[in-house]
Amino acid sequence: MVLRVGSAGGAGVLPSQRLSDLIDEGVIDAGDFKIPRENIQPASLDLRLGEVAYRIRCSFLPDSDTVEGTVEAAHHR
Repeated sequence: MVLRVGSAGGAGVLPSQRLSDLIDEGVIDAGDFKIPRENIQPASLDLRLGEVAYRIRCSFLPDSDTVEGTVEAAHHR
């Protein structure tokens, strides 16, 4: 999923209130799992590990791809 918000559709940081709204609207979705409210932090969303985990050495914005696509592409380089 690529998330574009804001009038200009630019990239950036979302406040916790906007993250909560996007979760409630189904724009941010965890499939069969519910995202606990305590996972919503100021300007970030804490993610739980599933069956597959990738080690990354820094944080990043996924640009035009999904987070999953960006991580998998970097993992296979």
